[in-house]
Amino acid sequence: MKPTRYYSDLQESHVADILGGKRSSNSGAAKFASGDVVIPNTMVIECKTTTKDNSKSFSIKKDWLEQNEKERMDLMLPYSALAISMTPSGDENYYLINENLMQKLVDILRDE
Repeated sequence: MKPTRYYSDLQESHVADILGGKRSSNSGAAKFASGDVVIPNTMVIECKTTTKDNSKSFSIKKDWLEQNEKERMDLMLPYSALAISMTPSGDENYYLINENLMQKLVDILRDE
């Protein structure tokens, strides 16, 4: 089995590539972390992935959300999200966003 960092790197690279963001170097180990992926002038994304195939569930920790919000404020960005992958490849993600961003998304989709 490969180390957890291997799977995290896969997911972070995928999220950064599809959303036009940049991976933060050593994001999980730095004392003053700035999130796993940053989309300039837009949002910071914390990435969490499983290392096991066929996972049926994934627990979300409130600390992750609070840390992500702190990083958003530190970076002075308007939005944040938590990317969750249920596959070790990290290429199938679900995003957890707060209510304000969800309202904005719904408004944009209504206007299309």
